[in-house]
Amino acid sequence: MVQLVAEYPWSSFQHKGLGKKIELITSHSTYKALASQKRERLQAYIQLFDQQIVEHTIQEIRDATNKSWVLGDAVFKRQIEEQLDRSCSPYQRGGDHKSEQSMGSEQSMGSEYNQWGQSKLMISIEGAGLFFCPSVIFIL
Repeated sequence: MVQLVAEYPWSSFQHKGLGKKIELITSHSTYKALASQKRERLQAYIQLFDQQIVEHTIQEIRDATNKSWVLGDAVFKRQIEEQLDRSCSPYQRGGDHKSEQSMGSEQSMGSEYNQWGQSKLMISIEGAGLFFCPSVIFIL
């Protein structure tokens, strides 16, 4: 890895934070909304990276990525769960693992995957948050 995000060759930071002209990048309206003038926009973008991400947040991102969970606030998670008609967060641990209720949830999980075991969790909703699928990150 690199020490500074600007050193990462595939990052858009060189364009959005340092003003380097990169033909492949088209600025998004959210980026443009940071400021009306280019110089101020570059400074505002750099300030987004001034603070380190706390370890707890990094662990939440890792868990969501590795375990195909939804990452976001409770409202966002509920929206995703309603659209998918399934839980997108870790189940509570403990209790009777041999009960009918537990067995029913295990059996229904098979429908979440295609014949190759790949997750079918690609959706689009209004709102903000991140939705993780194996090998794919959706930013909504």
